[in-house]
Amino acid sequence: MIVSAALDAPTLPRLLAARIAATPSAAAFAARDADGVWRSVTWQAFAVRVDALARAFVAAGLRPGQRLGILARTSVAWEEVQMAALAAGAVVVGLDTNYADGTLNAAAAQARLHAVVADDAATLARLEPEVRAALALALEIAADGPRGLDAFVRRHAADFDAVVVSDY
Repeated sequence: MIVSAALDAPTLPRLLAARIAATPSAAAFAARDADGVWRSVTWQAFAVRVDALARAFVAAGLRPGQRLGILARTSVAWEEVQMAALAAGAVVVGLDTNYADGTLNAAAAQARLHAVVADDAATLARLEPEVRAALALALEIAADGPRGLDAFVRRHAADFDAVVVSDY
């Protein structure tokens, strides 16, 4: 039966954990740094970041089954947010930055998002006030301030010991 086979299938967080265990120092991604130089990101470094974000999401109140929208260009950060949300048990909703504003807001409203992670303040501001008001959490990948991912992780670091994320 297809349904029972799907229930036995490995989850993405489990597959990631297996990859990390098998090849922790291998390159997972290559990305340009602030100076435009290509740098490798190892599976272990990726795992550390995913784990910290997942624990921060859970500490901030993200619960299994809640929807987290990612409104960002494809990047290592996008992948970190996606895997962290999945490890926390959330449902990831990809929101294309190329959507027209009407399409974007209709998709976001229909998805009944609990949280959104956007590229930056300008991208986040594309969401209508009613959509933003319904969010329990809104973060920006590029922000250095309180809405930035790094500040978000630091804010919840003290709660990490009490947080358990699924299969990770």
